[in-house]
Amino acid sequence: MRSFARFTAITVLAAFAGACATPVPVNTRTVYSDDGVAELMAPEPWYTRPDIGRDASLRLADAGRDAYLLVNAYFPDEIDPMSLEDFAQRVSSPLRDDPENAKLPEPRRLTVNGLPAVEYEIPGTIGDTRLVYLSTAVEGRRAKYHLIAWTSAARYRGNRNAMRTMVASFRESDSRRAATPRTHLSFNWPKRLTSNAALHTKRDKRGEVSDLRLKAVTSVRPSGRNELLVSSRVTSRKMTTNTKDNKKADFMQQLLKEAMTDLPDYVVSADGDFLRIDNLGAYQQRIEAAIMKGLKDAPAAGREKARQLIQQVLSEEALAAMIESEWNNLVGTWTGGSYVPGRNYEFQLSYQSPALGAQEFPMQVTQQLKGHTPCHAGAGAKSCVRLIQTSRVAGADFTRATDRLVRKTVGGAVKVDDVEVVKTYEIVTDPKTLLPYSVQSREVKTVVVSGGGKSQTSKEIEESNTVYSYTKPPG
Repeated sequence: MRSFARFTAITVLAAFAGACATPVPVNTRTVYSDDGVAELMAPEPWYTRPDIGRDASLRLADAGRDAYLLVNAYFPDEIDPMSLEDFAQRVSSPLRDDPENAKLPEPRRLTVNGLPAVEYEIPGTIGDTRLVYLSTAVEGRRAKYHLIAWTSAARYRGNRNAMRTMVASFRESDSRRAATPRTHLSFNWPKRLTSNAALHTKRDKRGEVSDLRLKAVTSVRPSGRNELLVSSRVTSRKMTTNTKDNKKADFMQQLLKEAMTDLPDYVVSADGDFLRIDNLGAYQQRIEAAIMKGLKDAPAAGREKARQLIQQVLSEEALAAMIESEWNNLVGTWTGGSYVPGRNYEFQLSYQSPALGAQEFPMQVTQQLKGHTPCHAGAGAKSCVRLIQTSRVAGADFTRATDRLVRKTVGGAVKVDDVEVVKTYEIVTDPKTLLPYSVQSREVKTVVVSGGGKSQTSKEIEESNTVYSYTKPPG
C-alpha cells in the first residue's frame, strides 16, 4: 500500500511578508498533471514549482501571494478500498498540528466538476509559521485525488477564494495521456567527506579586469544531531589585474589574503537546509580592518564614507546572506525537487539584500534539468545531471533601494536610474546526493546612472568556473 504521507515533504520557500491580496487575474491556462490523468485551470500568477511536493502530479504556487497547491492521485491498485469520507480523513489527518490528539473540523461536502468531494479546513504549522490548509478529497472515475492548498494564517482570508477557485477547476482529463517521467533530486551528503575544489573567476568592472585562481579543501563532518559542519581552507591563490595603479593592486592583494584566510564554517541540516554560520564575527572584523588599513592615507571624510559602506554592504548579516545564497544556488534550491528533463520551469521568488534593508523584491527564476551527463571523465554516461538556473532582479523598487544606498554611502549628485542583476548557474551534480562536480556561473550587473545632465550605463560581469573532486570517506 502506498503511503498517505507523501505530501508531508512540502517545503514552503516563499517569504511570509504582510501585503494586501490582489484580485485573481482573469487570464488562465490549463495545467496538466505529469501522471497524465488530470488537469486544472491556473491563473497567471500560478506557476509549476518543481521544488515542492516531489511526488505530487501537479505542483503550483503563487509566491507573490504566498499560496500553494499540490495534487496527488491514488489509483485503485495503490490503496485499500474505502469510502470517499474515510479517504478524506486518512489523507487530511496528518496535516493537523497534533495528529494523535486533535480532531478534524467538520467537513464541507461539495462537487468538483461533477465529482463528489470532501473539504477540510485545517490549521497547521511549519517551523514557527502558522498555516491554514484546504485539504480536498475528490472521487474520480480513474482514481481518488487529494488536493492540498495552503497559505500562511495571516494571509488565509485573502487567499481562500483563489485557492478554492483553483480546486473547483480540477477535473479528470477526457482521455488518459502518457505519463511524463521526472528526475528526483535528493540531498544525501555523507556525514564525513573531503573534497578538493579548483576555482577560476574573472571579473570585468568598467574595463578593470581581475583574474583569480585558487584551490581549496573542504571537509564535512557531523555537528550535533542531524547537522553537518562544512569547513573550507584555501591552499593556493593567485590574482592578476590590469590596473596600472600599484597601490590599488597591492591593496587588492592584501584584501584577498585576508578574505581567503580562516574562512567561516557553516552548518546545514541532514535535509540540505542552510542553518547558520560559525565564527563569522572575527572574519568580518578582519575584512573591515584590512579595508580601512588600505585607506589610511585617504581624507577623513573618505574614510568615514568607506566605513559606512563596509558596515552596510559587508556587515555580518550581509556576509551571512551571501554564503547562504551561494549554498542555495548550488544545493539548497534543488533539494527535494523533481524535474521533467528538458522542461523550463519559470516562477517568482523573493529577493532580499541586507545592504538594501528589510524590503523584499520580486526575483524571476527559470530552472531546467537539461539532462544526464557524466560526473567527470571516466564516469558513467548518466551518473550526473546538468542543472541550469537563471535569476533576474530588477524593477522600480529595486532601483530606488539601490539609489538610496548609493546616496547614503557615496553621496554626491549621482542618481541611479535603473539596475538589473542577472545570474546564471550551470551545475553538474549527482542527483542521488547533490554533490556538485562542476559549477559555472555568470553574473551581469547593469547600472544606469545620471548626473550633471548626462546619463551613463555600466556593466559589471563576473564569470566563475569551479571543478570539484572527492576523496572516499573513511570507513
